[in-house]
Amino acid sequence: MASANVYFYPNYGGKSEVLYYASDSSSYTFPSTSSMNSDFTRTGYSFSHWNTMPDGSGKTFYAGETYDITDTGLDFYAIWTPQYYSIHYMPNSQSASDVQNLPTDQMVIQGNWTYVSDEVPTRPGYDFLYWRTSAIAGYGTRYDPGDVITPTANTILHAFWQIKTYTVTYDPNGHGSSSAVTVTRDYGTDVTIRSTLGLDGDGYFFRDWNTSPGGDGISYAPNSTYSRYQDLYLYATWDKCPIIHYMGNGGLTSTDAAYRDVNYTYPNVENAISGNVFTYTGHHFKYWSTSPWNYAAGAQHYMPLQRVYMGAGYEQTLYAIWEPDTYTVTFNANGGSNAPSAQIKTYGVPLQLTSGIPTREGYVFKGWATTSSGSVAYPAGGVSSIEGDQ
Repeated sequence: MASANVYFYPNYGGKSEVLYYASDSSSYTFPSTSSMNSDFTRTGYSFSHWNTMPDGSGKTFYAGETYDITDTGLDFYAIWTPQYYSIHYMPNSQSASDVQNLPTDQMVIQGNWTYVSDEVPTRPGYDFLYWRTSAIAGYGTRYDPGDVITPTANTILHAFWQIKTYTVTYDPNGHGSSSAVTVTRDYGTDVTIRSTLGLDGDGYFFRDWNTSPGGDGISYAPNSTYSRYQDLYLYATWDKCPIIHYMGNGGLTSTDAAYRDVNYTYPNVENAISGNVFTYTGHHFKYWSTSPWNYAAGAQHYMPLQRVYMGAGYEQTLYAIWEPDTYTVTFNANGGSNAPSAQIKTYGVPLQLTSGIPTREGYVFKGWATTSSGSVAYPAGGVSSIEGDQ
């Protein structure tokens, strides 16, 4: 059998053929690519076998296999098997089941590049930031979705997350001196609803917090726990504090005011009726009344410190009821006997003195004086307008 020329082709990237000459022999042993030049080294692939067709559809021969030469000018093509690196995506979360939309693994032929998956994973309470080749922050290489990556080995990309925050805002809703206050918490951290922020209701009593300024939304009691981890805007809701208008009804305060308004801090409880702060010349305070007239039909009377239930918005006007002061007029016989009995004078009302007179042997009664040696001021049966005891 004559010698045969056998051609071997790298079969990729336009590489040139390599000619092997077979000596006079009836058979030929197929070489491996390691015994050939550098054209038969292909990055990312390993040599599989030879084939009589470039696409591998012809007859297959493996390195070391013996071929009986029956023709000349034979062509054989290297058939390659790609070698891959994997890219695996890790959730990097204590609870991996919480992470959704995690990208599927990617396979990249060794030496080639690809894009990092543009699928963004999700995790309740967190925002996705980026991927890293290390699960430890600040280590490894960072990749964003869509970045080019050329793996040099099987690669694991770890997700990194930023915890979300939410806010709870407390709005005083038109009362008090405070402005709205906002607190920020990490997702997963509960908020204890505040009490009143130290708000001064300015005639109103803080009731609770509500999602509506009119109080017709969702109510949140002070010191309750909020655990929905979503932004929340709360308005203070208020009850009008009970108020009583105390009227002097002829009396005045120390600053000459004829009335005094008292706002009670707590509605829906029993509050104590205030004491009297008015003075009325020649009179003394008796009680409070819903009518300015003493003994008016249907009027209600209240004593100081008496406890009265006052609901939200309770408002009442109470009038001081006064009684005139009274004075005692005492008669002294001044050395005589049979002095008349004492009389009672009412403030503002002239008193007609008794017509009765004392007796004294050897003397004639002349009238009444205000001192034992004074001049006569009143005759028997006269009228006295002096305010005070006599």
